[in-house]
Amino acid sequence: MALLADQSPGTPDISGTPWLVLTLAILVAFSIYLILRSKRKTMANLPQNSDANEEIDDVKKASAEGFGSNEQIFPPSAAFVAKARVKGMDGYQALYQRSIQDPDGFWADEAKELTWFQPWTKVVDESKKPFYRWFVVGKTNVAYNCLDAQVAKGLGDKVAIVYEGEPTADGKAAVWVGVASAHRGPEFEAARTIMERLKYELPVWKKETYTDGLSEWVGPDNKSAETGRAGEGIPDWQAELLEIWISEGNDFRGRHELGRLDHGIRGISEVECVAGMGLRCDRYFGYKPDFKGQVTFFDADAVQAVRDRFSQPELSSSLFRRNLIVRGVDLAEWVGKRFRFQGVEFEASEECKPCYWMDEAVAPGAEEFLKANFRGGLRARVLSDGVLSVGG
Repeated sequence: MALLADQSPGTPDISGTPWLVLTLAILVAFSIYLILRSKRKTMANLPQNSDANEEIDDVKKASAEGFGSNEQIFPPSAAFVAKARVKGMDGYQALYQRSIQDPDGFWADEAKELTWFQPWTKVVDESKKPFYRWFVVGKTNVAYNCLDAQVAKGLGDKVAIVYEGEPTADGKAAVWVGVASAHRGPEFEAARTIMERLKYELPVWKKETYTDGLSEWVGPDNKSAETGRAGEGIPDWQAELLEIWISEGNDFRGRHELGRLDHGIRGISEVECVAGMGLRCDRYFGYKPDFKGQVTFFDADAVQAVRDRFSQPELSSSLFRRNLIVRGVDLAEWVGKRFRFQGVEFEASEECKPCYWMDEAVAPGAEEFLKANFRGGLRARVLSDGVLSVGG
């Protein structure tokens, strides 16, 4: 290769590709400079009352005041501290130090705030580290302590929860107020019924998980989860209502290892359905908001199948403790769908899965038999008021 006039044999060759790369780098740097200069001019020319300038001023002000800094502290008022369970930072530090110095005593005192069905014998068992056992042999129930224990303390008429959902595009929002059922007066029940109805008028979609493990988004007002468009109306069941059963209390629920109760169950010829609440006088009437099992449907063919399988031709359908014994509809087809039956609107939620109590109530093996072919029945919510009648 020929040398440049001022190049000696030991001088690096800056011709060709290296020179091209250097030229491109200079051009890119100059382009960035021009872009930044253009943006600076644009910002300088913005009117003083523009949104951009206001936002910039807000950021500068917040930065000057220390917002965003980890050192920002907003102490509570003295009145707030006086009513608080933990009395300010001094109270917190005292609790913390005791938890470090006397952990057993600290957690024992904290646990005494709860109601225990069986007291513990030891706060923590460290004999099999790192597998620790807390409150050894003690038995309690979180739900009981959240609700029943508070009612027992005379706090049942106090509002437990006030929840307001995020507003939708048209400004609507659902509000739910929680009060212990034992202290709900007629006014509360009336308001609750209205709120339950309103809930179904809001444009809210929910995710349902079916018994086969599949999930789907189901919309209100009978809207299709696939198209988002309303259907031609809620379909009517062409089914026969053979029996109605209601009970004032639960015989099996929450009775694991305690033995069943006997609240009795009675057959009636008609029952009042209340939107968002369930069947009047039944154990699940007003049980809790948006409860999936406000009413249960049971196929008469499943009753007969159990009679045949376990050779009990006189077996009463009341033993299954389902509400409505029907014939002429495939219950498995309605999970996650709305329907109308005798003028009352329902929303099917899931299969009413059989439990081990069926072996005691009916016959050994009944639970497994009912698990097949959706024989357990169908749970549903009540969406409108009305009356169901046997043979209606």
